Amino acid sequence: MKTIEIIIIIVMTLVGFGILVLVMGLETAFFMAGAVIGCWLLFTGLGIIGDLLKRKIIEAQKAGMQPVLCVGEGLEEHEAGDAETVIERQLREALDQDNVLPGVIVSYEPVWAIGSGKIPSVKTIEQMHKKIRTIVTELGNPPEAVLYGGSVKPGNVKDLLASPEIDGVLVGGASLKVASFWKICQS
Repeated sequence: MKTIEIIIIIVMTLVGFGILVLVMGLETAFFMAGAVIGCWLLFTGLGIIGDLLKRKIIEAQKAGMQPVLCVGEGLEEHEAGDAETVIERQLREALDQDNVLPGVIVSYEPVWAIGSGKIPSVKTIEQMHKKIRTIVTELGNPPEAVLYGGSVKPGNVKDLLASPEIDGVLVGGASLKVASFWKICQS
């Protein structure tokens, strides 16, 4: 099997390390059913875009894994009203007709919302999800699902999941607290 890097984010809150990024080959990830690709840390911290993301998606699909492509804008881009432009650029850099195979999941994760406790309005998220569906469909295949991730909490998950445009949520920090995560799962 060809080696392709899969980025796994492990939140090490118990030992106070913050976010640790591990890079490993697919052949050592045999136990994984999915791969989160292009998360906020990669776009902002490591600058991973374009061809590398395309390779990750293709290799994850070849390995039988479900790729989840995460896209999102930063606070400055959000405040400038450039969110849709940023998301479109990220999608077009990561996906093309060669790797938009059936089954691609996209998660909209506005970087400014992650860990902040703030999220866009449900209406804003719905508009972004419609834009994502349109772009991915134009590139070859409609997405399997469009998720929302970014400060998903027990207090907002019901409103998010009530929207027909939001297929599900990608839960980050709240998944580390059993009681909080359980409430989200019950929603």
